[in-house]
Amino acid sequence: MTTIYSSSAALSALREVNSINRELAASAERIASGRRISTAKDGAAIWAIARSLEGDISLAGTMSDQLAVVEATFGAAATGLSTAATALGDLRDQLVLARAGGADRASIQTQIDGLQYALQSAATGAKVGNVEILSQSASGSYNPVKTFTIDVVRGGSGTSVSDFDFDVRGVALVNANADEGILDESRTVNATTSTVLTLDVSALTDAAGDIQIIDDFISMVDAALTEIASAETLVGSAISRVQSQASLLDTMTAARQQALSTLVDANLEEEAAQKDALVVRQQLAIEALSIANTNLATILRLFE
Repeated sequence: MTTIYSSSAALSALREVNSINRELAASAERIASGRRISTAKDGAAIWAIARSLEGDISLAGTMSDQLAVVEATFGAAATGLSTAATALGDLRDQLVLARAGGADRASIQTQIDGLQYALQSAATGAKVGNVEILSQSASGSYNPVKTFTIDVVRGGSGTSVSDFDFDVRGVALVNANADEGILDESRTVNATTSTVLTLDVSALTDAAGDIQIIDDFISMVDAALTEIASAETLVGSAISRVQSQASLLDTMTAARQQALSTLVDANLEEEAAQKDALVVRQQLAIEALSIANTNLATILRLFE
């Protein structure tokens, strides 16, 4: 029915136009954001799950960065140990040369001094940031057990942090605290006492007693090499553990990202097709509104 006050046809067409306009705006927003669930009003239950997943993914990203630092720290330690092992092998070679009759032990000591400096550098240089494994400076707050965070999990009772403890005793090359390092440990072989970093052959002669001292030095270096091999095993195990945790974290993060995508991501192909259909419906609704308004205009002519 058409009256001079309102037209039900025109009102119906207008409501349809407004409804289609809202759907078009929502579709455009989904296409622009790439998500069908952007806020709680789009689906409260799914949005709550999505927010939780986003929090887990964010934590995982932070943890991934942390694990990369931890792996780099132990990787530097592994490199330092390998460098030290090579330098110790060269030092032992120099000691073998020094025990030969008539050897120029002063010149050989010059070579040994350079190797001892290289060993010291291998210890102090093998670090990432302020975290050191191979070199421990004297400190009143010294703790031989170093703690590394390797996992963070959010649960109903809050956030749970998991740590990985690593004892540097038996691994550190130099240690100025009560726990001596491999290189600065005071060693006694027979009647000879020294550290790898302080052994000196420059004043030794061809006397049998002095040759015995050199042999004792060689035994000390051999012992240090054996300890470094054990240290490399410990550091290698730590690297494997960190890498395993990082791999697990990557797998879990990928699964969460896939779940999040399934929950909230928009199907852009469907959205584009729906938008095209809405545009056609909008044009038809506008045409219907125009026809309804034309009927009202016809009635107005009766009063002319």
